[in-house]
Amino acid sequence: VPLFYKLQITSTFEYLHLRFDSVAVRKLGSVLGIISTLTYMGTSAFAPSTALEAVTGFPVWASILLTVGVGTIYTSIGGMKAVIWTDVFQSVIMFGGILAVVVMGTVRIGSVSKVFEICQEHGRLNFFDFNFDPTRVNTFWIITLSNTILWWKSYGTGQASVQRFCSLPTLKKAEIAVLLAIPMQVLLITLVCFGGLVMFAFYAQIGCDPLEQGYVKTGNQILPYFVMDTFRSLPGFPGLFLATLFSGALSTMSSGLNALSAITWEDFLKYRLRHLKESRKALCTKLLVLIYGVCSTGIAILAMFIKGPIMQAGSTLSGAISGSLIGMFVLAAFTVTSNWKGTLAGPMVSFPIMVWIAIGGQSIKGNNQYLPPGPT
Repeated sequence: VPLFYKLQITSTFEYLHLRFDSVAVRKLGSVLGIISTLTYMGTSAFAPSTALEAVTGFPVWASILLTVGVGTIYTSIGGMKAVIWTDVFQSVIMFGGILAVVVMGTVRIGSVSKVFEICQEHGRLNFFDFNFDPTRVNTFWIITLSNTILWWKSYGTGQASVQRFCSLPTLKKAEIAVLLAIPMQVLLITLVCFGGLVMFAFYAQIGCDPLEQGYVKTGNQILPYFVMDTFRSLPGFPGLFLATLFSGALSTMSSGLNALSAITWEDFLKYRLRHLKESRKALCTKLLVLIYGVCSTGIAILAMFIKGPIMQAGSTLSGAISGSLIGMFVLAAFTVTSNWKGTLAGPMVSFPIMVWIAIGGQSIKGNNQYLPPGPT
């Protein structure tokens, strides 16, 4: 936080330019950042769309267009202020919806201890798998390392985060904002993970696997099916649940669009269009938001062809790109002997290799079964 705040830069990749005195390094970092953000935005827009289809039958493609369209419009009109305030409101809705799912599901099962008892019985509570096999997904080492890289990228060097804490009036307030975000993120992830345990325990208790029985098309639709199955006696709750899902998607969409617009303008267009009036420059940034909104729509539609958990696929691809980006910032901030040539060569080699591995891992069906099947 102190590093970026004291520099008061708009684009995080401007730091790479200052550190290595290389435009090429800055532009490479910007390109990788744009690809990473677009990939995550696209998968985030697709996830609630498939849930809406499971609940209402509303077409996925139409839901994607509406989600991206709404996020693009209010981001282009309101800018950073609109993004921050809508994120606050959407965060409250997300926490409320997830908490309601967890509480009501636990009540239907019997107790929290009963949830853990059922999950333990069916092999869902292997927290400390210290296997060093890199082909296994849910080991302690893989989860720790991958999440460290992902969250370091998001909160340490991510354009959306840096923009926000640099906009605060003092460094102390910026540091407090980041420190407050950490426990809130931990709480959110804990609630989501426990929600998954609650769903499994509920269907294991009644001896039903919705995916195996054909009640849902993909594993991405189990959560909305659980909500409709469990809360059908509570009018309005399925609507609250859908609002929870779309709040998360819109939050990701608006933050990403705002960040992409800033990166593109600062790193590629600002110098070339320096002669324009301020009103024209503002118009250009709004057009960039619209362009990236269209790109996100295309990626979300392509995500329809991904088999398996959509968020896992999005996190895998994003992590493959984030590793190269984090490497550039680590060289810049923590070494004194690195130069622009090494910083440029590293991502150019690692990026295609990691993306190849990530895509192969998602598209090739292996023999590795991560969890034992549920009861039917």
